[in-house]
Amino acid sequence: DVIIVGAGSAGNIAALRLSQMGHDVAVFDMRHDLGDKLCTGIVGRECFDRFKPDAGMVLHKAKSVRVFSPTGSSYLINRKNPEAYVIDRVAFVSSLASLAEESGAMFNRGYRVTSVRTTDKTVEISTLSDGVRSKHQGKVLIVANGFGSSILKMVCLSPDKSLAYLIGTQCKVEAEGLEQTEVYVGSSIAPGAFGLVVPISQSLGVAGMASPDNTNLHMPAFLDRLRKTGKINSIVEEPTSWGIPIESLPKTYKDRVIVAGDAAGLAKPTTGGGIYYSLLSGEIA
Repeated sequence: DVIIVGAGSAGNIAALRLSQMGHDVAVFDMRHDLGDKLCTGIVGRECFDRFKPDAGMVLHKAKSVRVFSPTGSSYLINRKNPEAYVIDRVAFVSSLASLAEESGAMFNRGYRVTSVRTTDKTVEISTLSDGVRSKHQGKVLIVANGFGSSILKMVCLSPDKSLAYLIGTQCKVEAEGLEQTEVYVGSSIAPGAFGLVVPISQSLGVAGMASPDNTNLHMPAFLDRLRKTGKINSIVEEPTSWGIPIESLPKTYKDRVIVAGDAAGLAKPTTGGGIYYSLLSGEIA
């Protein structure tokens, strides 16, 4: 009944809900390790309460955040109860896939979609997996394979102009005693956006930034600043970058096709957060 391309947050929640309703669902993803995408994993309380990650997936509960101005002065926002949670995104996305599979959805890992053809009654995709080409037919296609999806051009939903996006960069760091998320603003940190450091255990954290500018130019200085101020001790994993959409597609659907999640540009434009919007748009799809 439904072909879903992309086994991330949006694709997996769509697969779960559709299969629970009794529809025949096939999911295709070019990756073998589902959910293995760069992401800080921060979700708000509303998202956490609605989709309820398992307790073992919660890396940190955030009751407070300290915001640093360009001059170095700071402001503490403090609450009695957690307002946000840092979750293990890979584990969470994988758990959605497992639930969808238990409900009857068929997951095809390691499949890259090479073409899409729609007719009045069907959608047909061509795939490549381990050198083997195959075709698959359904009634509806959900495109949920992330930012910069090549499938948008195949289904004639590619925008006429480049849409706004941020470049995100993050790395795992040794951060003894880091008790709360810290956000750093100012053009000397990350022009047009922010830098942050987030605790994920008693000794580890994630340091990162998002900016419309080239973060590779600013990340080394930001990490050096965190070292000098004693926020982090060392870098555990080298920084890696990815794209974050902050502008949605002008049109996210056509006959027999709908786009969800990052592929549709559905992320929070103020922070680049995409997990909640992906889950919501996947459910809507």
